[in-house]
Amino acid sequence: MSQEDFLDALVENLEPVQRARPWSRVLCIWCGFSGCLIAAVILTIGPLRDGILNEFLGSPRLILELAIGMLAGVAAIVVALELGVPGTPIPRRLWRAPPVLFALWAFVILAQLVHPASSGQGSNGMRTHCFLQTLSASLPSAMLAIYLLHGRILFETRRAGCLAGMAAAALPALWMEFSCMTSPMHALKFHLSPILLVGALTALLANLLVANDGFPSRLPRY
Repeated sequence: MSQEDFLDALVENLEPVQRARPWSRVLCIWCGFSGCLIAAVILTIGPLRDGILNEFLGSPRLILELAIGMLAGVAAIVVALELGVPGTPIPRRLWRAPPVLFALWAFVILAQLVHPASSGQGSNGMRTHCFLQTLSASLPSAMLAIYLLHGRILFETRRAGCLAGMAAAALPALWMEFSCMTSPMHALKFHLSPILLVGALTALLANLLVANDGFPSRLPRY
């Protein structure tokens, strides 16, 4: 394609657009909504498991897991929003940090197989439908993330959508870690697996709902 054709394609069907919401405001909206949602879920579905406060205060692993899980979720939504801003640092490098943090989170949980956190590890506090509860608690935040991404110029649509979905499922996964049984394999299978599922779902939705209206999808390759 010649440079002239590319420039013609660039300005074809140009329409006035509203200024995108400030990045910090979008982040506060999403974090505030997600935090309030989890608080409402805890009040509605049920409290944390018995003895969790003493367990938390006496277990550095739980503190580490909470810190890494929170950091992974926040990093995922931050990077998802950054990938929607032209001129950000090299996107392929930027998006790698959240998956590394999620993998580290899983590693901390798996470490219990070698060094159990307590002798009480087992089915104490097990919830019957923890997977479905974690998944359903993730969806509203995931849909809000898709809506917020829709107002940005996305050059990494699938990655942004995937990271937004992973962030949406991180808080419910943390909640379930403190509400359900403490078995490492159970945690990976039923608490953290929705992170991958919701990430894949939002990647698909972002590609369908965001890219089709977005600036990059109208541009032929040059």
